[in-house]
This record gives sequence, C-alpha cells and structure tokens, in this order.
Amino acid sequence: MHTNNRFGKLVFYLEACESGSMFEKLLPDNINVYAMTSTNSTELGWNCCRDTVRGAWVSSYFGYYWYKNWQSSDFLTETLQDQFEYLHNTTNQTGVMERDQHPQHAHQWGDLSITKLPVSQFQVNTRDLPVRMLEMNIEETDDINEKLRYEHELKQLLNGRKYMDKHMAQYVSTLGANLDEITSLPGLSKPIKFKQYSGYLNASKGRHHFYWFVESETDPASAPVVLWLTGGPACSSLFAMMTENGPFSANEDGVTLSSREHAWNTVANMVFMESPVSTG
Repeated sequence: MHTNNRFGKLVFYLEACESGSMFEKLLPDNINVYAMTSTNSTELGWNCCRDTVRGAWVSSYFGYYWYKNWQSSDFLTETLQDQFEYLHNTTNQTGVMERDQHPQHAHQWGDLSITKLPVSQFQVNTRDLPVRMLEMNIEETDDINEKLRYEHELKQLLNGRKYMDKHMAQYVSTLGANLDEITSLPGLSKPIKFKQYSGYLNASKGRHHFYWFVESETDPASAPVVLWLTGGPACSSLFAMMTENGPFSANEDGVTLSSREHAWNTVANMVFMESPVSTG
C-alpha cells in the first residue's frame, strides 16, 4: 500500500496477547505508518468487566481505557502521543495466571513523528465522517476547481441534513408520540432530557428509508437502544426479537408500554425507522 501510494498516513490499534510481535522488527519507521499495541511482543493482555450473568469478560483493559479516552477527550487538541501516554499509564496492569504475574504495557511502533498530530485527523464520529472528509478535501487540495466542487458538496450535505431534521420533526409530530410517557415508565430514577437526530438509511432498489434518533443528554454513554418499527420485510422478526428480549412490553391497547421486571433502569436512546430493510 505504501509503495502504491494508497495512503498519506496510517494509524493502527492492535489489541491481543503478544500484539507487539506483529510490528517488532517488522514495521519500518519511514513509511508513514504508526501502530499502538496493547502489549509488547511477549506480554499477555488482560480482560476486565466480567458479566456474571453470561459468565464472560466483555472487555479488556486496553479496550476499556481506549473507549473511556474516546468518550472524555477533545480529539481536536489531544495528540496521538497524549493518547498513548494515557493508555500506557492506565493499562499498566498485572494479571495472575497459573500462579505467575504478567505485566501489560501499551507500546508504540513505526513512525513516531505521526504522534504529534491530533487524534481527530484519524478518528472521528461516524455520523460526522462525510462532513469531515469533505472538510479535509477542501483544506488539502490546491486545485481551485476541486475546492469549489468539495465546497458545493459540503453545502449540499449540510442543507440536506437541515431539511431532513425539519422533515422528520414534522413527521414525528404527526405520530402523537409523547416522550414524557416514556420518561415516566416504572423503573426510571430521574427525568431524561433528549436531543434529536434524523437522516436516512440506504435501502435496496434506490429507496431511502428514514430514521429518527433520540439521544439522551443526561447519560448517552450508558444508552440502551429501543427500535420503533412501522412495517417492512424485517419488521416481524425484529419485533419478535424486541418482544422476547426488550425492556418493554406492549399493553393491550397497542399504544402504551409497560416495563418488564428485568427492564433497564434508564431509557437513553431510541431509533425510529420506517420500512426497515430486511437483514436477510
């Protein structure tokens, strides 16, 4: 890829036991590639966050702190070096296996000059990815015609999102949905404040299927997701899945909901989709 000029700068994150062995003495420091691994070439990696119900570890120290850093940091100012130092310090754990102690340390490989750059150049919110790519294209091109084309595409994208926000807000208002009813369900310990997003899903045969996303402003990090379905080829199977495993059950009136005994104690996110596409 480097020989064929397929990238400008490339960043790897690798988490596994002995993950450093994938880069040690193998990754040159002059091909614009930087890698961070959860361990060196001989160390074991360690799990955390055990789910006692399922009897499984659902994360690892490196993954847990990487995600925690992602949630709490400003990637416009935090550099890759700042990120590494945070992970190196927080994942310096010692596990016990077969009566022996095994340390774990995050490591860096390759072109370390890349670590001076902000994380935002390599890692962005997926919702903002199309916007960010166009912004970077505008910033990097020296061709005036290309710059004008990218600026036009960005303007169209942002205007389209504004239109969809307005369209879906009007559409949702006709459904009679009342978020206050959701926040007053049994089991909720405090009021939930919401903010809304909307857009569309790419569907088969060129059709666009709209979604409405309501995210909690109170605690989005611990968000369960509720799907509201209005038909489509996948509706019956998804509804059956939610009926069996979801936190709510529909009352006989077909409109109101009741929480189950095992329901989550907060409602943070909801997704509304019209005619969802079959998952096959």
